[in-house]
This record gives sequence, structure tokens and C-alpha cells, in this order.
Amino acid sequence: MNRKSTRGISDVVATVIIVAATVAIALVAVAYFTGIVGGSTGSQRLAISPLSRLCTNTNGSYLFLAVENTGSKSVEITGVQVSGTYVPLTGSNLLTVNPGESVNKTIPLSGVTLTPGTTYTVQLYTTGNVQLLATEMQTYSSCPG
Repeated sequence: MNRKSTRGISDVVATVIIVAATVAIALVAVAYFTGIVGGSTGSQRLAISPLSRLCTNTNGSYLFLAVENTGSKSVEITGVQVSGTYVPLTGSNLLTVNPGESVNKTIPLSGVTLTPGTTYTVQLYTTGNVQLLATEMQTYSSCPG
């Protein structure tokens, strides 16, 4: 067999092809997992406005919640936890925020005792008791609106 008559691609060209294929596969994977491709799943993202606050007065404790949905999927807030006390949201207190929408709502916090001037951890939960967001809020003696 004559080796000089056998032809193939050089090692350099083979390496370039393998590297290009690997980079292409990696780009497709990154696009898929960041939601650029396969966007049917969507994302739930809430941004809490600095106007949000905990309130307490003679009528009870409240959460004035000002949120914006910056994701691509509707968010249904089904519960709030303030310093370890979980308050389920039902009926008219159940809160759905559509993509691009901003919502302001005063939510009664039955069973939660707050002290004005104190900062508490507030956690928001979505359908299936999934924690979506946690933030620190200060307590005031009155709520907006």
C-alpha cells in the first residue's frame, strides 16, 4: 500500500472543526437554559418597590406590597411569611401579577404582631408553597392609601 496516495484532512483542520462544533453546542445549551430558546417555560420575577412596608395600628398588622413582575410569566402570590409566621392569601387577598404589570395591595397579616420601627424579614410564596422572594422591611404606624 502506498502511503503517499492516501489523503485526509490535516490535524489543524480537524482540530478547528472539533472546537467549532463544541462552541456551537455550548452556545445552544446556554441559550436554552437562559430562556432564549424554548421560552415556553417562562420565568417568574418580582421586583419589590421601596414603597412596600409593614404597617401596624389599632386595627392590626398589614403588609403594603408594591411589586412589579419583570419576568415573562404570571406570578400568583399565595402566601406571605413575616418573621416566621406564615399567612396564606385566599379569596380577595390572593394576588396575581401579570408580566410587565405593577400592583399595589394592602394585605392583612392576621396573627402577626409588629412593632413600629422594627425591621422584619418578609418572604413571598407562590403556588405550591415555593418561596419566590425574601426582603427586609421596616414597620410603620400607618400604611399608604
